[in-house]
Amino acid sequence: MLKLMPLQKLHRNHCARVVAPHRELHVDYRTTKVSRLLKAYQDYLESSDTAQFVAMIARNYTNATLLTILDRCDVLQRRAAALALGFLGDITCQDSLGAALCSGDRRLRLVADDTLRAVWARDASEEHRAMLDKIIRMNECDLFEESVALCDQLIDNAPRYLEAYNQRALALFHLRDFDRSIDDCRRVLKLSRYHYGAWIGMGHCLLENGDVWGALDSFRMALSIYPDLEPVRLQIRTLERSLQE
Repeated sequence: MLKLMPLQKLHRNHCARVVAPHRELHVDYRTTKVSRLLKAYQDYLESSDTAQFVAMIARNYTNATLLTILDRCDVLQRRAAALALGFLGDITCQDSLGAALCSGDRRLRLVADDTLRAVWARDASEEHRAMLDKIIRMNECDLFEESVALCDQLIDNAPRYLEAYNQRALALFHLRDFDRSIDDCRRVLKLSRYHYGAWIGMGHCLLENGDVWGALDSFRMALSIYPDLEPVRLQIRTLERSLQE
């Protein structure tokens, strides 16, 4: 029997988390002409003053402008735009953020990943986000039947909230209801083609169902979306070796 990587390492909970500042090389604003966004970004990295950063962005930039910067500008400005969208972006930003997961700049990939997951998690009303937080805690405490029941309620009220399907897929996996978990992973992917966690979850379910080739394809899809998934890369190598034996 194939040895699986721990699911918790491969199938992370995609919940909102604080976008932590990342240190950059210092930029000398006395000699370098930079945008207002880039200066705000550098100030944030030095001070960690989230309120000041968010207020400045909200006053001066729309999401459309930030997306243009993310798609077209130099790497430092792209990092700054991705960080700003982590606080102010919405679900309409996911295509540009998803594309940034494959950027040649690792720091941008990390910021885009944080931001994308934050956008997914807050794509609902305050009441529904509170329900999701409760569901996540249930899954963390192995209360999987209770989690599924609450997910059902949440999905009835917010049928396009992809993180509700994602969390239900995770709970169903632990309840060994692999076919229903796969169905939920597919629903997530219909709502966001960049949700690599859904591909990972589907891969684990397919492995449990004995479909090694299908699992391998799923893990490869996840890695193609976000190349920094080293545990997934290791899982792919393990499966490829097993198929050669």
